[in-house]
Amino acid sequence: MGEIRKYACICGYERELFTGGGLGGCNVRHIARFFPKEVQALERERSEGRISRYVMENEVSVCQNCRELYALPAFSYTRKDGYTCHFAGSCPDCGSSVARVEDEERPECPKCGQRMQYLVAGDWD
Repeated sequence: MGEIRKYACICGYERELFTGGGLGGCNVRHIARFFPKEVQALERERSEGRISRYVMENEVSVCQNCRELYALPAFSYTRKDGYTCHFAGSCPDCGSSVARVEDEERPECPKCGQRMQYLVAGDWD
């Protein structure tokens, strides 16, 4: 189950983000809606018995072009040999590449650079 987080900065910037994963995060058909090419690779490796784990979750991400925080679908799978493949979405507004926020607990504000705080506003599934 994912969390609904309300991020806020002292500069006034706020975002409500649906982070983490829901029930569809392990459903291959659901994942394929967002990552069709990547799921083809997953299915090939899965049929060969190489996959130990796969999941799609909403990651807190930042678009440097738009200067906005997003919770965007990201898909990863781990092979039995330990190698992990990770695929991130792109900015929904401008289509640019986004960067995963390393510290989701206190991300930098994309507007002013200060550390943001969040409150859990609920759960989503």
